[in-house]
Amino acid sequence: SPIYLLCQSNYNKCFLCGPFFCRLEKCGLIVACHKDLSSVLHINQTLKELDLSYNDLGSPGVEDLCKGLKHPKCELQTLRLWACELTADCCGVLSSVLSTRKSLAEVNLNLNELGDSGLRWLCTGLKHPDCKLQKLHLLYSSVVTASPNVFVSNSCGLTDNCGVLSSVLSTSQTLIELSLNLNKLGDSGVKQLCTGLKHPNCKLQKLGLFRCDLTADCCGDLSSALGVNQFLTELDLKWNRQLGDSGVKILCEKLKHPNCRLKKIRLSWCNITADCCGDLTTVLSTNQTLTELDLGENNLGYPGVKLLCEKLKDQNCKKTIIENVEMAEKLNDFFVLVFTKKVGGDWTQDVGEGSKNGIGSEVKIGKEQVKNYLD
Repeated sequence: SPIYLLCQSNYNKCFLCGPFFCRLEKCGLIVACHKDLSSVLHINQTLKELDLSYNDLGSPGVEDLCKGLKHPKCELQTLRLWACELTADCCGVLSSVLSTRKSLAEVNLNLNELGDSGLRWLCTGLKHPDCKLQKLHLLYSSVVTASPNVFVSNSCGLTDNCGVLSSVLSTSQTLIELSLNLNKLGDSGVKQLCTGLKHPNCKLQKLGLFRCDLTADCCGDLSSALGVNQFLTELDLKWNRQLGDSGVKILCEKLKHPNCRLKKIRLSWCNITADCCGDLTTVLSTNQTLTELDLGENNLGYPGVKLLCEKLKDQNCKKTIIENVEMAEKLNDFFVLVFTKKVGGDWTQDVGEGSKNGIGSEVKIGKEQVKNYLD
């Protein structure tokens, strides 16, 4: 196969050079390539990163690949399999790799229809004491947690899946990043996750819950986890439109907690208004670790942004970035402000384009006008 020829021509060269990174995304790999790639994994011990994204591997291709991954001489650290037509059928063999390949630190399975049964298989490997995986990406993998009536109609044990993930969080000593973006976990799923997040063994640092159909109902559990877990530094809640002011206010209670070590929280597209800006300003003045707050695409309005700006002028405020704050002027012209604090303590600001006003022109706020808010 073409892969065989490529590997033969670079065999000696790869051994002489340092770590080797192989990117073969969108290469239309055929079946014959899979076995050749598998042999490369244990022959070439300098290969540290392999990207096979957007190739139609399917279950047969992954099975061939895993034979190489499980070889004792394989030293691969990062495996990316974006959109490779993977299903639950291949998760059993992937799980066995996770429990045997100690060098593997990052696996990306985004945009594959793994489903709930596939997730259960993966979690078996993740809980194995020999699993050393640090980062797992499962964006839009059809992992779903539903209400009891949906559970019955689908007969998939959906509400149990995040319970399995929760048990992974409470047992894995190496997993530091988990991306569950664009999966319909819902409040019940996140509540189960929070049980694992609060476990003393949990070492997770980054959690992605972008567009997971969350509402304010799960914020109490998330808030409780923030007050207990001192490892979690980054939380992405973007595009959960039903969080709203009530959900953010609940989160703010624990963001003020001295045990909270969160550095970045993303709340864009969460249907937030000026009503919760008072709570956010309190967080800005009390939380000593938060360095990035994303409030993009929320209707904070002039009063909300003014409150935030007043707090940002406080010398005790340690925040360095507030991203994408949308606000409205008297003429209902919208614009975006991005505030960045320099090391020396001076403020700079980048100004983005706003939406069109009633007469069709685009509005930009001048830098001097921004400066007036901060001076």
